[in-house]
Amino acid sequence: MCQKIPSVELSTKIFDPAICPVKSLLKLIGDKWSLVILTHLRFNQYRFSELQSAMPDISQRMLTKALRNLEREGLVNRTITPTVPPRVDYDLTKLGASLQIQLSHLSSWAVTHQHDVEVSCKRFDSEHLHPSRATSNKIQPL
Repeated sequence: MCQKIPSVELSTKIFDPAICPVKSLLKLIGDKWSLVILTHLRFNQYRFSELQSAMPDISQRMLTKALRNLEREGLVNRTITPTVPPRVDYDLTKLGASLQIQLSHLSSWAVTHQHDVEVSCKRFDSEHLHPSRATSNKIQPL
């Protein structure tokens, strides 16, 4: 839950989105690739090339950017071994590992409700979109 702060103008308390920890977390892991990367690193340490092979839809640039952001936020370790060529390995920090239980619950929810969401999307699209613009909105499990 977000922290409540007193309002100068109102007698009731309001939420300040600037200090909301949930908003901060979603900003951190809510991009297209961070959850996928964290899921891959759940059990093993991986080299950059291994992560890229495991996620063929991500570009080298986007993988680099996502890994840097996760490293910056303290969720991923980056270890460079001075070899020729240099070996770069990624694994979860203690903080990143502590997030895995919650990610597991989220993944389970997605798998359990995948069909329900697909049915809802199809129903909505058939009621609100022109048939030529309706698209498939399949959710991919993590």
